[in-house]
Amino acid sequence: MSTTHIPAGSTHDHDDPLPSGWSRTAVEGAFEVLHRKWTVALLLALWDHDLRYHQLEHGLRIKAKVLSESLRGLERDGLVTRVFGPGTPAPVMYSLTPLARSLGSVLHALQDWSLVHLDEVHECRRQKTDEAAAPELALTLG
Repeated sequence: MSTTHIPAGSTHDHDDPLPSGWSRTAVEGAFEVLHRKWTVALLLALWDHDLRYHQLEHGLRIKAKVLSESLRGLERDGLVTRVFGPGTPAPVMYSLTPLARSLGSVLHALQDWSLVHLDEVHECRRQKTDEAAAPELALTLG
């Protein structure tokens, strides 16, 4: 049985499957912020202008209860804030915070990846579904 010699003082842990410079916790943290169903839709809806509750509700075709919960979560995370407009009663508008706007490059990168690779992902899924449905065919083709 051979063993790999790790030099004294080496910081690379060979049991760690992550490439150097990556933090799974940090990447998962970003996805934790973005993974909720309506988060990306709300961020994109508010990107160019502030909107009122009913504009979001009707524009996104989202149920009121789900919208309220989603907006509360985005406010809690510091991504959305309520802005009160002029008038009586003052209209409530929802606006992105600078923290939310800092996600712009991340959202663009995800969009770019999706435009290039999502068809490929769907094709792989289709192939695996077909293979699972007809395992004897996969064996004869392999």
